[in-house]
Amino acid sequence: MRIFSIHLLGGLMLAATLAAAAAEPVPLKAQGDNFVDPAGKPVKLWGVNLVAFYPDRPTAAATAKNLASLGINCARPHHMLRPSGDWNPGMASGALMDYRSDSMTPDPEAWDRFFFLTNELRKNGIYLLLSVGDTRHYRPDDVKVLDGGEADNLAWRKSVEEMNRRHWKEAIDARKMMPLFDERAARVVENYARRLLTAVNPYSGRKFADDPQLLTVELLNEFALDYVVICNNRLPEYQHRELTVQWEAYLKKHGAAPCDFYTVRAPEQVRLRADFMREAQTRYFRRLEKVIRECGYRGSILFSNLWEGEPAARLNAELNGSIEDHCYADPRVYLDPKDFVHQKTFTKVAGKPYILGEFNHSEGGRDLDAQKLKRAMLPLAAAANAAFQEWSGIVWFAWCHGGGAVGSDGWARREGRVSSLGNLVEDGMTLDHLRTAGLLFKNGMVRPSASPVRRHLDDIPPVRDYHGLMRGRTGYKPS
Repeated sequence: MRIFSIHLLGGLMLAATLAAAAAEPVPLKAQGDNFVDPAGKPVKLWGVNLVAFYPDRPTAAATAKNLASLGINCARPHHMLRPSGDWNPGMASGALMDYRSDSMTPDPEAWDRFFFLTNELRKNGIYLLLSVGDTRHYRPDDVKVLDGGEADNLAWRKSVEEMNRRHWKEAIDARKMMPLFDERAARVVENYARRLLTAVNPYSGRKFADDPQLLTVELLNEFALDYVVICNNRLPEYQHRELTVQWEAYLKKHGAAPCDFYTVRAPEQVRLRADFMREAQTRYFRRLEKVIRECGYRGSILFSNLWEGEPAARLNAELNGSIEDHCYADPRVYLDPKDFVHQKTFTKVAGKPYILGEFNHSEGGRDLDAQKLKRAMLPLAAAANAAFQEWSGIVWFAWCHGGGAVGSDGWARREGRVSSLGNLVEDGMTLDHLRTAGLLFKNGMVRPSASPVRRHLDDIPPVRDYHGLMRGRTGYKPS
């Protein structure tokens, strides 16, 4: 009888969910631990990442309907500025910018496909989490955004060329760091933010900035300056020189002797560097926040996401309108009390909506094959614990990388029972359970904790080593 009752209730709720999916998104606002609708009712988000996805119109329309049929009400377009010919062969660059000369010239075809897709998503009640960073690459011709004279322009161009010769693993964090210290890079990002938020979608007649479909705007994905510096990620020569000038001026202002930014040792140097990095990140947030608000957007802005130490957690707690983290977990949640639920206690902030913007099973490990066989546990465990912990949403990574795996009917070209972080659309085992688990979470079938435990981070001592940064001081006892 218990199984039958749950099945019947699930069926009734499914019908209601599918009926609601046809409605366009209503305005939501951050209120306490949730996003709430105009009536004050919490709206839980169950979503997917769409990575560098520029489908044709039939595929876009079918994909949006398919996602809605699975109970998906949120999408996170990701890597939309990454030159991704590997994922999108046949397009100019596989990105919203064509990258043939600079990184500021739009690819009209990519924008048209992006606009059509996002409008199909909105017609199916699916909210958007957008980014103004979005794995941007810079090009030497971006120099024209600011004329510094012949010598300065040439030095900047050479520096960007050097960056682009690096392996992507060496370049990715340095690229994210650039606009914090490089005026040209910051202006390039500002230009894109204005283009993204103020362009009128020809299919909806709306700007993203004032469309209820847009729920959050992220500045930098998976970035914390403390983490990047402690891991010894370095800027090219031109940008490193700019960083050094600012660092030396900061030391002089505080009456401290000059020292190398990357090799601080004395406690006072470590403290000053931590304060310097905090101020640099806050300054960049305020700069982009001003641009985004001038475009008319009034929703949640995120500096960044992901646990990368307590300085980053505190910065996001203070700046972000909502909190986002990412997690790739062992689906066998019964094995270790330090599972993904315990890990995420480090980043949830009381009184702000909390979303796992990327979530799936583990990416690596010696027993990954054994984990894959148990991955059907993860949607259920995630839904139950997210409801109990009062999380606002889970966004699975990733429905697709590019369009190669997606057919014209919006489903996989090659269905299977295989595990794939890159193309969840092919993972039949997970798809079997996605809708059911989403209903459990979105409909509150597990009540939130009645007595949450809270801890306060009043003072965070600066650290100079990786383990000190990532360990933190305020972890909860797993249980």
